[in-house]
Amino acid sequence: MKLLSYYLKIIIPVIFIIWSFISIGAPVSFGLLFAYLLIYKPFIDGYRLIGLELIDRRELKKMFNPFLNLQGQYFMELYFENNK
Repeated sequence: MKLLSYYLKIIIPVIFIIWSFISIGAPVSFGLLFAYLLIYKPFIDGYRLIGLELIDRRELKKMFNPFLNLQGQYFMELYFENNK
């Protein structure tokens, strides 16, 4: 996954969530925010790390565990490496 593609995949939903706060209302927006933080973002981060060959598919489920902090462990690779 290219770095620009990765950034677009994580930023465009945030823009939609901000729009929903403004136009739809807080309850729906908080639901979207939690879905983004707990489901979407770990999934996208996991597939980026799989694409960079830092983890394998079996470790994707570990991305959903907040206590393992794999996003923090692979911070530089997620946000700054443009290898693949």
